[in-house]
Amino acid sequence: MTDRAAWRSAKALQSATAAVASTAAVFGLRFLIIPLSIRIAGPEGYGLWLTAGSLIAWAGLADMGIGSGLVQSVATACAAEDWPAARRHVSTAAFTFPLLALPLALAALWFWRHPGALAVLGLANKPGLWSQAGAIVLISGLAFATSFALNWVSPVCAGLQEGYRASTASALAGVATVACLFAMRGHHVTLTQFALACALPQAACTALVALGLMAGRHRMVARPSLALWSRRSVRAIMDQGAPLFLIQVSDLAILNTANLFIAHFLGLAEVARYSVTLALFSTASRICYAASCAYWPAYADAFARQDWDWLRSAARRNLALAASAMALAGACFVLIGRPFILWWAGRAARPTLFLLVVMAFYFLAATCSTTTGALLNGLGLARVRAFLRLAVASAHLAGGWLLLPRFGPAAIPLAGGVGYLVDFLVSLACANARIPGAMPADPRLRTYANESA
Repeated sequence: MTDRAAWRSAKALQSATAAVASTAAVFGLRFLIIPLSIRIAGPEGYGLWLTAGSLIAWAGLADMGIGSGLVQSVATACAAEDWPAARRHVSTAAFTFPLLALPLALAALWFWRHPGALAVLGLANKPGLWSQAGAIVLISGLAFATSFALNWVSPVCAGLQEGYRASTASALAGVATVACLFAMRGHHVTLTQFALACALPQAACTALVALGLMAGRHRMVARPSLALWSRRSVRAIMDQGAPLFLIQVSDLAILNTANLFIAHFLGLAEVARYSVTLALFSTASRICYAASCAYWPAYADAFARQDWDWLRSAARRNLALAASAMALAGACFVLIGRPFILWWAGRAARPTLFLLVVMAFYFLAATCSTTTGALLNGLGLARVRAFLRLAVASAHLAGGWLLLPRFGPAAIPLAGGVGYLVDFLVSLACANARIPGAMPADPRLRTYANESA
């Protein structure tokens, strides 16, 4: 047990470190990619690329939680050393994702053949851009479909406690994109060439990781076989994946309604103020999220082996680290946020001190919630997480709508922060009920957790 715990800790730390480094690298590379892209494609061409990407990104919902469920299924099977079950789960997902990707590729081809339909991208009065828009949608759509067909690769890496493979590939894709754009700088480049430079690296790096899994030491698990496709595996994967899909939908609702509400009540000028402030805090939040999620398969492994001591110590340590990091970042942003945003984005985006303070509370509560949520995933309590996240989404929507006229843009993080805080407390209680002697919790919350679990 001690050797397994040491191995698990080392793998989880390696994956968490790679996830943090990759997330930080992606944010850093974005500062290079954005000005390079605008210079190469022009403001209108780059705007067209971003708009097409936003349209295609919604197709990610076709995942339906399969990727998330695959992490838990593979991690649990490997913990039990049930290698045939692990390979069956991998094979089921590896042949399901291409089937789901096929309609996405066909849709991209249809838009390419009927460019007039791209009026949805704001091109109704610009027929001269229809052919270029069709090419961009085709390239980005086919690249997305290719990446989607390989959507099983990252969850399998995570389930095998080697999430650092996918994190490294993501960072390398960003570096490759920057290299391609630097090579194009100063040359006459079409929007099609620009789209290829932006779209191909991610798909290529994911394919290389897939080849490495199938040819390396995990090939007996990670080499898919159509003969192993199994309805039983579909049920096992979706038992955890379906609730996590509801969480994904809830998060989309949280992210995509705030600007609409603010524009409706306060006008478009306040949208920039809110969004820029949100982006500042999101940088630290996503790094904390990447680190905590890297421990999800390790939690599943420890739970399957009933390694309660490791679960307790790892959960406490990760919660303390994530909360401390986000609290420190939030305090720094409150202190320097106004002058920094004034320099970075201009006077129109400069937030009030009240918005900064509320945003710091919001992201601290959200970080505690997502960190404990990774633990719940590993404990097999995805349904509890889905119920709680739906409640958080409701708090965002109802609280934001009711409080915006009174508190301004701060109403949404205020209502959402309260929702995340309740989510965190109940999640903590559920973990306490699931792990013998896990963490101290309010007895009233423990009663609720027992009923929910």
